[in-house]
Amino acid sequence: MNPAARRIRASGCVARDRNLARARCGPTAPEVLFEDVCFDAQQAAEKAIKAVLVRRRVTFARTHSIADLLVLALAAGHDVPDEVRQAAILTAYAVERRYP
Repeated sequence: MNPAARRIRASGCVARDRNLARARCGPTAPEVLFEDVCFDAQQAAEKAIKAVLVRRRVTFARTHSIADLLVLALAAGHDVPDEVRQAAILTAYAVERRYP
């Protein structure tokens, strides 16, 4: 992997880790809504699945659909545990809940 691609991948991992950290904290103040925490959980899941697909050199369309990404991961031969499959319910928080 060339240095530029390595830097881009590393920054994606940092962003995913930040989303996951915020999701794990939950609503920490009255201004933080449940939907905000779900958005961070969705983003962490989406970025993690996309990282697996990139690592396996699976091409994918631009999407926020965790279910669609999981279908690609399964088709590529990746074992997807049931608890990861359940993350598909978070897709609604990617766009529908963020942009009324």
